[in-house]
Amino acid sequence: MLDRWTDISGKLREQQVEASAPCRVDCGGSTDHRLTGLLCRAASPATATIALDLRTVVRLEPHDPGRLAVEAGGLGVEDASLDELPLDGVLGLGFAVLASMGVRGVKAVIEAPVPVRSGLGTSGAVTVAMLGALQAVLQENRDPEDVVRFAHHIEDSLYANTGLQDQASAMYGGAALYQWRYDGTLAFTREPLVDDGATLARHMVVAHTGTPHASTHSGTLVIEAVKHTGRLAPLIEMSEHARAFADAVRSSAFAEAAEAMNREASVRAAFLREFSTQEDEELARLGRDAGCGVRVAGRGSGGAVWAMGPEDGITFLRDAWRNVFAERGAGRVLATAPTMDGLRVSSAG
Repeated sequence: MLDRWTDISGKLREQQVEASAPCRVDCGGSTDHRLTGLLCRAASPATATIALDLRTVVRLEPHDPGRLAVEAGGLGVEDASLDELPLDGVLGLGFAVLASMGVRGVKAVIEAPVPVRSGLGTSGAVTVAMLGALQAVLQENRDPEDVVRFAHHIEDSLYANTGLQDQASAMYGGAALYQWRYDGTLAFTREPLVDDGATLARHMVVAHTGTPHASTHSGTLVIEAVKHTGRLAPLIEMSEHARAFADAVRSSAFAEAAEAMNREASVRAAFLREFSTQEDEELARLGRDAGCGVRVAGRGSGGAVWAMGPEDGITFLRDAWRNVFAERGAGRVLATAPTMDGLRVSSAG
């Protein structure tokens, strides 16, 4: 069996390979999933994303020729044979990526910049970065869109009902509007919104609440709500607000971007009913009072929150959130800014 997987331990003793990919924030998320993308296909579902310089790093190291290993800060390290991959463990995604690329004799060391379940798309960044590193070792040169789809297929097969925006933002970076065109294949269009992130950085703030978001790997709250209610109108409205947000960002109209964010968040909250905690709501209220738009990242209920708005409003909000976190004894404003860079791969030796 092992002879069907390529032993790369020798190459990794001669060649040091490292890759990184960014996390992201979004407006209009959950419209990028297979079910929502297909059901709302006629309305061209859309998501706006902004990649952050919080970069997940994957480093490949030589390992026993017949085995695989994955290590991640805060999650530990696991070693396994190809016959007994720990796919249902916390490091299962790493083993799934290694197996899918047909390699052995490798240890993948993952360094993530944010806590687990922050809602900032870390798993997508891990998958894209690991694929990028492995392609460098194997001397493969896939089209970026193919890598995005491949990364999505791995995560969606392992966890079910995952979206495409995390992998897309990790691959391309920047601020962009994605329109999902699910049909015979998973397709999308990408419209960049800005040439650099310097202006955006002055008009946004990202924070971690100090607790992980409430989620499972069995699908998002939006998927569950769609199945339960059969309603598609909220998804279409969220996509329209995402497009309005993208137009505002493209025009540097940050007060309008804030309004679009808050409208999207309002539709989402009404659809899901129980989306955020009282602690999240306190942060959102402070943002709205400062004239900013606020979104809970990922699936809601803990994790990360982010805001965009006029520069003076963001300055006030950054201090206000810091005061809240100090009083709670948990949470922090993240030292981050938008990045135009997506997947990066470096090789030395």
